[in-house]
Amino acid sequence: MKTVLAVIVGFVVLLVSWIVTVVLISLIDGVVAVARPGLGPDHWLNLLLGWVLGPGVGAFFAIYVPSIMFRSVEPHTLFISFISINVFIYLLVLITGLYVLNVEGSGIGQIIIHVIQGAALILGAYIGRAVAIGQRKINCLIQTLDQQL
Repeated sequence: MKTVLAVIVGFVVLLVSWIVTVVLISLIDGVVAVARPGLGPDHWLNLLLGWVLGPGVGAFFAIYVPSIMFRSVEPHTLFISFISINVFIYLLVLITGLYVLNVEGSGIGQIIIHVIQGAALILGAYIGRAVAIGQRKINCLIQTLDQQL
């Protein structure tokens, strides 16, 4: 039950941190657009960082934060659960995108963005898992040293 709750908390953290990251990048892009009048809101910084860095940062915190909150849930278990659900969601999005591409004839750029977002999400979750495992090892080492002193 704690694993399910940890994954739910992870998805909430993913959404919040994704939104915060995109808002911060948009604010930075707004400052850049004011400094250089020829650049609009569709500047490459906003598109690239907002659509790629957002899922990566969100996935990092989606693994890291629940692993701190739920000590009984291993970060690897959280990572596998989180990624398997996200892969399922992204496959549905890609299948829907391919259908829309076939019917409407829109550009393939949207599908490429979704694939890049999925890769950023997996990479961010993997880094979050590695940091959470590293932090647990350091905490265990500190507790062992405290007991020996």
